[in-house]
Amino acid sequence: MTDHKDLYRRYIDALIIKDGEALDRALDQVLAVDFVAHDLPGGLVDGRGALKAFRRQVHVGFPDQTLTIEDLSAEDVRVAARLTAVGTHLGEFRGIPATGLKITVEIFDIIRAGRAVPARQMGRRVAAAMPGAGVPPGHAACSALGGDRDA
Repeated sequence: MTDHKDLYRRYIDALIIKDGEALDRALDQVLAVDFVAHDLPGGLVDGRGALKAFRRQVHVGFPDQTLTIEDLSAEDVRVAARLTAVGTHLGEFRGIPATGLKITVEIFDIIRAGRAVPARQMGRRVAAAMPGAGVPPGHAACSALGGDRDA
């Protein structure tokens, strides 16, 4: 399953690319044409274009964001991962003005390799991570990170 793990690592590396055109090219190399994301915020249609748009929003809101793979395993066509996202809220994100707060979000991914279909459940920790921002549970910023959807 080394190939599937390598594909996943390339996917995560692509997500943190800040330049929009380079981000697009990198994601196009690792995502299937019929890519489906089950965790994108309301208003974004699942697919590569929606993921690219969401990542641009993240880069504006959290320009210093890092993604660290903590655990990674693969079996057959599935890859499971636990990541940690860390970033400072320095720009507007989903209607919330910059707060300067540093947040840490734990991410769980399950990817079906070959189709690159992520299913994440990670946003339930956002409101707790940004208490000074006055972000209530259910706010668009929480659902933007999957907080109101089950994977």
